[in-house]
Amino acid sequence: MDSEQSDYPSSGFRFNDLPLRLREWFLVHRFQLRKWWVLAILVADTLLFAFVITSVFLYLVQGRGIERGFVERAQALTAPSALSDVAPETLVIDDVTLLSAANDGVDLVTKIENPNTTWVASITSTFSDGVSSTATQTTRLAPGQSSYVYRLAEDWQGSRDSKKVQFQVISLTWQRLSDIQLLENIGFTVSDVSYTATVTVPNSGQTFARVTANIQNDSLYGFWSVRVPVVLLQNSTPIALTTVLLRSFEAGTTKSIDAQWFRSLPSSVTVEVLPEVDIFDQQNYMNL
Repeated sequence: MDSEQSDYPSSGFRFNDLPLRLREWFLVHRFQLRKWWVLAILVADTLLFAFVITSVFLYLVQGRGIERGFVERAQALTAPSALSDVAPETLVIDDVTLLSAANDGVDLVTKIENPNTTWVASITSTFSDGVSSTATQTTRLAPGQSSYVYRLAEDWQGSRDSKKVQFQVISLTWQRLSDIQLLENIGFTVSDVSYTATVTVPNSGQTFARVTANIQNDSLYGFWSVRVPVVLLQNSTPIALTTVLLRSFEAGTTKSIDAQWFRSLPSSVTVEVLPEVDIFDQQNYMNL
């Protein structure tokens, strides 16, 4: 008899053997797996319970101290000493001085100081005697900055008595300076200040008073324009003021100024030379 042929694999080969083995292993070990699963849940519950107990204990021990800390901090922020750091202090404004100028004009001068360490002041102001007033002008003061505010050779129709003329602040806005480092990066050094009360012009006999000085730009930046008020004082009161404008003042360089007054001035005076820039005028920076 002829033997039968078959296309099936030999009896030693198992088709899809892996899933069958996994099922068999699971059936054999299902009770052990259940015990391990229950044990894992018990361990997780224990850890959670321990965390809750620890948190409650730490709150009872430290919570009141933390609350006291918050209360003390809030009281410190509302104390008068702290409020002085939060709210800007009032500007310091000197009395107005009137000085005779050419062509029967008048120089109106005062000095204002921003005593704050983090607040910038923007002031719109005018000089007025209650009847006559000058045109308004805007001054911006950085923290700690002092500046003269003035109108030179003004066609003044008001009182010539300084006591009757007031410096009036029309509007004042404050802005907190976030980058204090900016102030540290801007500065000038004034040196070799010389005052001569009487200088004679050759061949004419005309005389004038003169102040010369050197100014170094210690800033990290150059400026297209630096205004330099030059003030002569007697007994802390201005008796003469003029302004020199320095152009293209590069960082690390030194420029000389020569301020002149073509009128008779005392031989003994105090000289103030005050270079100043508006640190917020980005168009004035040469290397930004």
